[in-house]
Amino acid sequence: MMATYLPRPPGRQPLHTPTAMDMFNAYRKMFATLDDELVVWWYCGGVVSHREGVGAVPHVQAETLMVYRTRDVSAECFTIDWTEVGYFRDITTGELLQGWFNPFSQRTEPYPRSFVDGPATFTVQRAGDGVDVQLVQHNARIDGVQVAASLNEHSVGLVQTETKTRTFHRPDGSLPPLDSPEATQIETVLSIWSPRAAVNDTQVRNAAGHGFYRSGSRGAGAGGSWAATVVSGTMCKGGVDERVNPQAWQRLLQLYPDFFSADGQRVAPRFD
Repeated sequence: MMATYLPRPPGRQPLHTPTAMDMFNAYRKMFATLDDELVVWWYCGGVVSHREGVGAVPHVQAETLMVYRTRDVSAECFTIDWTEVGYFRDITTGELLQGWFNPFSQRTEPYPRSFVDGPATFTVQRAGDGVDVQLVQHNARIDGVQVAASLNEHSVGLVQTETKTRTFHRPDGSLPPLDSPEATQIETVLSIWSPRAAVNDTQVRNAAGHGFYRSGSRGAGAGGSWAATVVSGTMCKGGVDERVNPQAWQRLLQLYPDFFSADGQRVAPRFD
């Protein structure tokens, strides 16, 4: 039987659950780790927009590496710093994107080829039997972070919803300022799931995680700009030397060598 525990109304949004589970440690074990080590989240999905009379219009595929670094603040608080790199590829050919072919205009339109996001920091505090999560992100204004928990006999799920206003990279790689007309209100939903036995086991420091994500403009419309689109797909947690998607690893190593160790054998980003 599935039980869902929703956060409080708008404002600060602590996660509360009436179970005996320690949600403060569960959040850290599931999203990151209790130890002093980096974890990597692999995001693999597709980008779509909506066109009146047509419906969902697929744009491109997106592959992203997001790295989390956890730091203790106190016994009741920790931070998770994150940074990410990603690229887009052509749905038809599977190759790195050179532009998005718009069938309505019959033109190949400019589109970002790759991107860097962050740095950003989650601050997670114990709040009663739950957690309170705050986010500070480069070039973004955060409206709020909400978390909900779901439990069944096999797994624990955390669904984190972030509402924010931000800008997106232009095709030339530049990032518009937050006060520009290009700023867009978006919603990001991260739904991650870990084995319940691992979350409950005090000997497990880093719980395996898989899940789904959705992020994009609330008013996603037609056009070639990815600021007016929604990306959704799967999430998978791994170690810094774990090549969950070998092709994405190799492509990102070529695009962003500084995101990896000198020998290219592990993910090793800088957080400054």
